[in-house]
Amino acid sequence: MKHHTRLLLCRLGFVLLCALPTAVVIGWVVSRSVFGIGIASKAEWQETLTSRLGLVVEIGEVHYPQPGVARLSGCKLLEPETGQLVAEASHVEIADTAVGWQIATEQLTIEQQYLRLIAHVLEERVLRGVSATSLKRSRSQQIQFIPRDIFLRQGQKVQSLARFGGRVQLEEQQTSGEW
Repeated sequence: MKHHTRLLLCRLGFVLLCALPTAVVIGWVVSRSVFGIGIASKAEWQETLTSRLGLVVEIGEVHYPQPGVARLSGCKLLEPETGQLVAEASHVEIADTAVGWQIATEQLTIEQQYLRLIAHVLEERVLRGVSATSLKRSRSQQIQFIPRDIFLRQGQKVQSLARFGGRVQLEEQQTSGEW
């Protein structure tokens, strides 16, 4: 084999076995860091939300319409022991902003018999949990619920809460909010 042919094979081997795989890995790492939350899969969202809320979370699909915004479709909250439906929403949009999280839902329906459970989850797991973990990176953070209609269902009867929304300000010493 001639020297020129061996040199060509070595260069080709270097490109195929070293340079190309390295470029692919670097591109993957950069894309994950640039797009922020736009990297979590459906399974990661389900696992994280289930762990955080203490309720079983099922998600149909996850889309990222823009960096820092996740759109979860076909969301269901289930009671962990019985598997009964607690709440469902056709879409939940979560945005990570400079001041905290913005959460907007579409067609949110809550089973009225589980209102106390939801209040307990919000108090114990969301408000107290967020204040303990998220405030380590900043002194203050906010969770804003964008005003939308919420439906309370009890059997065949449905009630509507029109334009329900709120904001919770989490600080190191206290949690304050307005609804």
